[in-house]
Amino acid sequence: NEETGEYLPYVSDITANWGIRALNNKGFSADLNFTYTGEQDITYPLETEKGGFTVANFSMRKKIAGSENYGELMLQGEIHNLLDKKYSYVQGYPMPGRSFYLGLRYDM
Repeated sequence: NEETGEYLPYVSDITANWGIRALNNKGFSADLNFTYTGEQDITYPLETEKGGFTVANFSMRKKIAGSENYGELMLQGEIHNLLDKKYSYVQGYPMPGRSFYLGLRYDM
């Protein structure tokens, strides 16, 4: 904490995000994103170091209907934690494994 000078538990010194997006002119898009969280020094209950990790997510969208007056309807799918990485932001509280989502999105 910059104001108090106290250590912030479970906060990494470095986080990086990067990805790639593919688009076409027929209403399709796909994203592949990666998030890296660096090492953490854990002081409770025992002093230890928790290694860094990278998590990948993938999403796709396809416009299935749309007009200037009524907006757009899109079919979208997502895969969170694409590579089924075992990780946690807080030691002892694991994050979910690979998860799939499918839905409709309407934008006005």
